[in-house]
Amino acid sequence: MAQHGIAERDRADRRWLFLLTRRCQRLVCRTIDTPPAYLLLELPGLVAAVPKAPTGLEQLVVNGLLLETLVRMVRAARIDHRADVTRWCMGLLCHETDFGGWCREWAGVAKRCTAIALAPYAKRERPRAVDRRVALILRAIETQFWDPNCDGTVVAKAANLSASYAARIVLKETGRSISAHLRSRRMLIARRLLAETAFTIKETSSHVGYAHESQFSRHFKRTYDLTPRDFRAGLKD
Repeated sequence: MAQHGIAERDRADRRWLFLLTRRCQRLVCRTIDTPPAYLLLELPGLVAAVPKAPTGLEQLVVNGLLLETLVRMVRAARIDHRADVTRWCMGLLCHETDFGGWCREWAGVAKRCTAIALAPYAKRERPRAVDRRVALILRAIETQFWDPNCDGTVVAKAANLSASYAARIVLKETGRSISAHLRSRRMLIARRLLAETAFTIKETSSHVGYAHESQFSRHFKRTYDLTPRDFRAGLKD
């Protein structure tokens, strides 16, 4: 009787691992009818299902499961040919840190891959930047927009400039501020997500780098003269 109780408790304790495995499998299967670039947005959320202190064996299983899922999604999105993506994925194999650190690094790689995969879905004529430093800053905006901490200071580092100097040369070169470029990028991606996925407005705001849904809604209305809810409702009419 006691052994039966222990077995039942073990199965209950490991239910999270079963559910995580199912989520990974379903995510990969959905690439058949949903653009993989959009599905990549869901990868970081997988880490949230992992408990803080899994056993050593569970850690090995999770490492293999998450890495395999990431690689399969990257292949489905057809960005596996890129040297940087390959380097990031290989780095996860050799990442010598605690389990929590590995999960954070995996989530970071997933977000960087997502930004690359989403790039073709938000094409917009980019201001022609003669200054190479400005081009680097605009590229940083395109690949880091999903990060709520992305701002002028962060993207200026891509060109090894101070935030104030980066702001001046971007404005001079393109006629728009760094914050305007960042907001434009986020709005373009948000519009595609609202039109082509089933993400909620809150999920969409999070995926494009907003910590607060209310701020996202204000910026969306200012850009498109419609709230995200009204924009999505209009698509159904």
